Amino acid sequence: MHGGDIYNNKVDIDFSISLSPLGICENIKKVLAESINNLDCYPDIECGQLRKALSVHHGVSADNILCSNGASESLLAICHAFKPERALLIAPGFTGYEYVLKSTKTNITYHELKERNGFIPDGSLIEQLKTVKPDIMFVTNPSNPTGRLVDFSLLNELISVAKSVDTFVVVDECFLELAYGNNKKSVIKMVNTYDNLIVVRAFTKSFAVAGLRLGYLVSCVKNINKIKKHLPEWNVSTMAQAAGIAALQDENYLPRALEYIKNEREYLSKGLKESGFKVYPSDCNFILFFDENNALFQRMLSNKILIRDCSDFVGLCGGYYRIAVRTHEENKRLIQAVRKGV
Repeated sequence: MHGGDIYNNKVDIDFSISLSPLGICENIKKVLAESINNLDCYPDIECGQLRKALSVHHGVSADNILCSNGASESLLAICHAFKPERALLIAPGFTGYEYVLKSTKTNITYHELKERNGFIPDGSLIEQLKTVKPDIMFVTNPSNPTGRLVDFSLLNELISVAKSVDTFVVVDECFLELAYGNNKKSVIKMVNTYDNLIVVRAFTKSFAVAGLRLGYLVSCVKNINKIKKHLPEWNVSTMAQAAGIAALQDENYLPRALEYIKNEREYLSKGLKESGFKVYPSDCNFILFFDENNALFQRMLSNKILIRDCSDFVGLCGGYYRIAVRTHEENKRLIQAVRKGV
């Protein structure tokens, strides 16, 4: 089950999806209003201006970039392009990978992280990679649902070892821009060194535009050309392209979001701990915690607050929940609702 099901639940505040708490930046709102006048035209089929802006932003060639209708479309296109027979997934991990791998009937092996280690990947992941030798593996950085940044030296070694055993590594950096820590480093500039590396990103979380659907992937030109054949034409709307360019032009939005997230994450973590829950450290805009009574989801829903039930994550059980870092007033309301039942 994904988060964000506000359509089948009576919800005032949705903590189940992890978007920037600052909301949609003013640059995006402005260009969306202006781009209504261009809806009688087909969008740029090549996303030329957006790819150029992303090229400058990341310091890679525009030829290394492929835009998509959200990161989910990128993931599906990757699987259909390479048709992997075997995949290695980290558990617990984002359930969307399982969804796309089922479309290609890929056999999945899980590397289960240890709760006693805070569900943090370590060298045993590389050892399993050497043993399994999968066709593809997915790594989320920061990890989902824990929010912890992956050790960058481990990630470097993982990509190198994967190359030696002919494994494609898909590094999902959709939350990286909302993360804060010493290990906050992108692998995007490594795509021309390692032709087995594909990096997936999206504007969804960073700029709070989940309903707009705008993502992209970065890889070597050979991979880009192959994956592109598995995407529909005109897959990125005129409005989405304009919004992406506008977002990249706002140099103040993300620094403000990071500072806000850092302060509010501390407030939420403190409140949850004081309420008796086990709270796992996070480096980004969401928090994983455990309720031994496994009763919080329905209780929050009765307060019109939606949280992410993580019982469908491989390696987790009932009682694990993930919440987004939202505005202070919303975070305050969640903590107040939690304390009512303590």
